[in-house]
Amino acid sequence: MKKLALLVLMVFTTVSLFAIDVDKDELQSYGDKKIEFYNYVGPYKYINTLEQILGLGTQLGNQVNPDNIGNFTIGNKYSVVHSVQPEIPEGYDGDIFFVGRDGAVDHIRNLRYIIAAYLQSAYSYPFDDAFLLAEFVTYYNAAYYQNLPYYQGAYKEGVVGFLTPEKTGLSTHYSEWAGKSAIVIPLSESRTSETGKIIDTGEITSEEVIEVMREEEDAAIDIRKDMVELRDEEIAAEEQAIDEEKEVLVVEKEEIEEAIEDIKTEEDGTVKEEFTESEKEQIEELEEQKEVIEEKVTILEEEQEVLEEEKDEVVKMREDIADDANKQINEEDSVSVFTSADPGVGTEVIMLNIENTGDGVPYGSLVKIDIDNNVITAESELNSIRGRTLTLLGGKLFAVAGMAGGRGEVKLVEIDMDTLEIVTEGEVTVFPDTLLWVSQNNFFAVISEKNDLKLALFDDKLTLKATSDVSVEPYMSPLIQGGSIYVQTQNGEFVELSVETLEVLNEIR
Repeated sequence: MKKLALLVLMVFTTVSLFAIDVDKDELQSYGDKKIEFYNYVGPYKYINTLEQILGLGTQLGNQVNPDNIGNFTIGNKYSVVHSVQPEIPEGYDGDIFFVGRDGAVDHIRNLRYIIAAYLQSAYSYPFDDAFLLAEFVTYYNAAYYQNLPYYQGAYKEGVVGFLTPEKTGLSTHYSEWAGKSAIVIPLSESRTSETGKIIDTGEITSEEVIEVMREEEDAAIDIRKDMVELRDEEIAAEEQAIDEEKEVLVVEKEEIEEAIEDIKTEEDGTVKEEFTESEKEQIEELEEQKEVIEEKVTILEEEQEVLEEEKDEVVKMREDIADDANKQINEEDSVSVFTSADPGVGTEVIMLNIENTGDGVPYGSLVKIDIDNNVITAESELNSIRGRTLTLLGGKLFAVAGMAGGRGEVKLVEIDMDTLEIVTEGEVTVFPDTLLWVSQNNFFAVISEKNDLKLALFDDKLTLKATSDVSVEPYMSPLIQGGSIYVQTQNGEFVELSVETLEVLNEIR
């Protein structure tokens, strides 16, 4: 068994019917950039249900008329600007999705749920398609975060007018979402059904995007399979729509040709030698209608040729997925092959990796490092440990974790030293910047109690054993001496407290 040592190290890292549709080609233009989102993982004050999260997006989307400009809000939490300017030929129309200052979303999955529900209700996408689209909306906006010149070059002025250099796109860090996000969803006109259920997945499955997905865990094979299925459905639906439209145009052309023939033919079936001015005008008008129909048919046939090319791309995508799946099988097999080489027993240590976030709060995550082989062997999902609070007591690892504000809550937590995840959460709200002071089998921390700050005593099960009557200076440096702990109060005085009951023993004058 490997020997587990505890080492705290703070590492700082810094003519057909057209409808408005989400433009997925533009969503994929972020190319081969790899985007990694940082989500809050830690204690919560309250947890929203999935139904509540989806309800936010649905509430916004239900207000949208795709053909009309609009601005829709849910208090100071979330809002959407729907901007369409058909009179401007160049650039994208768009929806701008804002996370307001009171928006409590702190995990990219939940943000995608909100956006997906919005797309579902505003544009009638099936939810699975809407969620896939929402994933790429977030990737796209993270790739162009605070890149206003890009948006100015790609979008119409109605969209750009709502963007600023500081508030454009989406940060990859959850702490910079509320009040600092302007998530742009590109819109364009496309041949679609009235419900908007036909989506264009061409660029979503481009080679550049696939390269990004290959960098994800398991090469994102399952997601890529879903995309292939979506693209198959899109191509089939588009082919059917084109065939149906061509059939209508063929019938219309035949009716026009029959009408022309009727005008040119006498009642006895012979061809007229001369035509009246009215007949000439009718024939000319019908010939023009016939030319328009023929032009439409030509356009549809060109679109069919493009679809044939897309079918070839889908075949290649399937082959790429199969190749990557085989590579994974081979890699798994190679790992399981017996080797006589001694990999080394190694010694693992737990380190605290501090990350300075956008608001300057030093949150941390945990890593295990094999210091004999100089490799990281594990990394925690928990990423909200307050700096400098890792404490070892009775063979257990404790820390202060959580985010103050929003849905987050700052609490004491016990951390499993094998999995690096939370085993137990304390029930008391803790002052975010408190340190932990050990005394025998207990430890002290500053807690928040009814908007007041008190010193509290906890055991190794995170049970609250005692709370001081006096309010304490939260940034104090207490002294533990025998059966007493000396602390500074909020009014600047010093008192001696019992280490067992936290009752005042003496006031220091």
